[in-house]
Amino acid sequence: MKVLIYYQPPKGHDVYEGTRLRKTLKGACEVSEVTWVDNFLALPDIVHFLSPHDESKANDARDDGYKVVFSLGYSENDPNARFFDYDKEGKPHLGYRALRVLNQADMILVPNDAIADLLSQNGVTAPVKTLPPAVNLSRFEFENAAERNIFKRYYGVRDEENYCLTCGDYGDKAVRNNLKEIARACPKVRFFFFGTKKHGQGSAFSLRHYAFRSPKNISWNLITEDDVYRSAMLNATCYLLLDNCHPDCTTLYDAFAAKTQVVALGDQRFNPILKNKETCFLASSPAKAAKLISSLSKGGDNSTIMAGYLLAKQSSLANLGKKLKAVYADLLKDKPVVEDITK
Repeated sequence: MKVLIYYQPPKGHDVYEGTRLRKTLKGACEVSEVTWVDNFLALPDIVHFLSPHDESKANDARDDGYKVVFSLGYSENDPNARFFDYDKEGKPHLGYRALRVLNQADMILVPNDAIADLLSQNGVTAPVKTLPPAVNLSRFEFENAAERNIFKRYYGVRDEENYCLTCGDYGDKAVRNNLKEIARACPKVRFFFFGTKKHGQGSAFSLRHYAFRSPKNISWNLITEDDVYRSAMLNATCYLLLDNCHPDCTTLYDAFAAKTQVVALGDQRFNPILKNKETCFLASSPAKAAKLISSLSKGGDNSTIMAGYLLAKQSSLANLGKKLKAVYADLLKDKPVVEDITK
């Protein structure tokens, strides 16, 4: 069994959620002894895609007789690995292109039943299977304090300062506005937003545009190196989810693994793993989120941290690997065996 996990984001986007998902899937293959390959020349049995923008590659793979798999809903903060479009009310739906490419798949993997139901409502007819996310806990095990605190040095954060980390797409205006409202209500807390745009990473000029008329305690940033990102998550007062409609798996599970408190807006119906006062704190409005963050910055209730960490611990690469291997094997069970005539 050979699997090609295909994802090639634009230059400058290769440290964000789609790429982290690809690394997780490759790691799961390794621990379950599934051979992964880097290109089509290796003649894989299965090609596993992570983006709706790879329709032509998926069509070629299917024409060449490979089984085609898509992962959906794991990286919706990343505009290059995002499948859903979002209307003015924030309701997710599949566009024509995404629906067309998904319905040609042999299998679609989603993180939870809420996303599976949403696909059915949007007209997806291809087989869908729920495969819970996974995280590599070892990514958040730093050997020394210098590595652990690299984010603070890079971004000038003093040891006594509290800050919140949040990630997303600069194209999401509602997300930016929610962050501004929360930051204005928490002037003693710093907020670091890391994100990108669909058609380019952005520039220093574009960041100045987002900073215009924003509270001074918000730092708008492009996506950063992985070691800096992991350090940022480890030291944050909380990881902040600013959107109620985006499934959030890759970065959310990083927060769990880092033992970082999670604060989220809305009921998080597409992130059912988030349960108020159990694995996170849910806020019905930006004003209430600000109150929660102010309390946490003063040493407030952190009782949900260990519950989140235990979820991350249960969502190991080994567990994902077993399930992923079973999915792949099931797809290939009826595939005819081609005799090697060179022997």
